[in-house]
Amino acid sequence: PFEKQTVLTSSADGSMRVWDVNYLGNPRGAQASVLKPQLARPGRVQVTACCYSPDGSMMAGAVSDGSIQIFPTGAQGFRSASVGLVLPPSAQCHFDNHWSYASKPKTSIKGAHPPGETVTSIAFSRDGHTLLSRCQDGTLSVRDMRNPVKVVKTFDDLETTHEETCVGFSPNDDFFFTGVDAPMSRADKGDGSLAVFSKSKLEMVRKVGVPGNCVSALWHQRLNQVFIGAGDHRGGQTRVLYDEKKSTRGMLVCVGRKTRKESQSDYVNINVQSIAYTPHALPMFQEPMPGQKAKGE
Repeated sequence: PFEKQTVLTSSADGSMRVWDVNYLGNPRGAQASVLKPQLARPGRVQVTACCYSPDGSMMAGAVSDGSIQIFPTGAQGFRSASVGLVLPPSAQCHFDNHWSYASKPKTSIKGAHPPGETVTSIAFSRDGHTLLSRCQDGTLSVRDMRNPVKVVKTFDDLETTHEETCVGFSPNDDFFFTGVDAPMSRADKGDGSLAVFSKSKLEMVRKVGVPGNCVSALWHQRLNQVFIGAGDHRGGQTRVLYDEKKSTRGMLVCVGRKTRKESQSDYVNINVQSIAYTPHALPMFQEPMPGQKAKGE
């Protein structure tokens, strides 16, 4: 959250990785750290979602075996990947490897969700005391980080078929939200919604209907506007929720403007003769391009 050059990703290979964008294109790579979750039993798993805590002290990852594992961001628990300490692939066998790895999480929440179900998103509250996890089985779990093993509350009947359905908090930390699919994930069967919950009361306070499936949403801190990505298999769209008094700039700059007049340059000239121009065809089959003279003229 504070180091703009650092990026955290999760992968289907069962790992989380920290990248330094300043090293993009470097022969040694931009990889700074590799985090390997602990497994209850040998096998292949995927890390389907990850996030930083607001203060940058923790990294959380949701694993397909149903667990949520939290790693510290400091040097504690990390080991160097230099030759002699770990056996990396031959392409990375350098004594001056700058990346490290960790395989022991600080906190492991086993059975957070059913094994095999995809956790689509996880998020920390701004005070760092609450952890949300959104699952593809239609549930949203709320946990207190002071006792993360125990579930504070689980919300059901939040249908989603997308592996990227988001969850997040409002800028003032009073509310949290997630996307809900349309019936049968089709816009022609009904509307999806953005479900908003009260953090203090732990109850749903509002449902904002959107066409199709609500997959992504962002409550912008400075603009105080909610950007929603929604749609279905036929197409998608972006919608913005704002308040004329509480929101600043953003969409308010566009709302008061008049619609731009149409111009002739907005339209493309269509060739009604249905001629296909193939510049690399054999000379006998080439047609002169518009505005060009044929050879020999």
